[in-house]
Amino acid sequence: MSTLKQVVDVLETLYPLRYAEHWDAPGLIVGDPARQVRRIVFAADPTAAVVDAAIAGHADLLVTHHPLLFRAAHEVSAIGAHGDVVR
Repeated sequence: MSTLKQVVDVLETLYPLRYAEHWDAPGLIVGDPARQVRRIVFAADPTAAVVDAAIAGHADLLVTHHPLLFRAAHEVSAIGAHGDVVR
């Protein structure tokens, strides 16, 4: 079993952050690096439907091409769409 940090390290080795555009938002967005990861789901976008499917499939990690938070976020409460996905 791997930790989230180990998975992120592998992903960042395969896809180095230095190749990201200056406006891009790569890297870990939400999560505890010490958390154990057994099952990973990959998707293009972190939509509510994708998150629901990952949860239903007992995924520990969702890796997406497009980030959940692309610009500065001031909150991620359940009031807004981003907070709803994080919750």
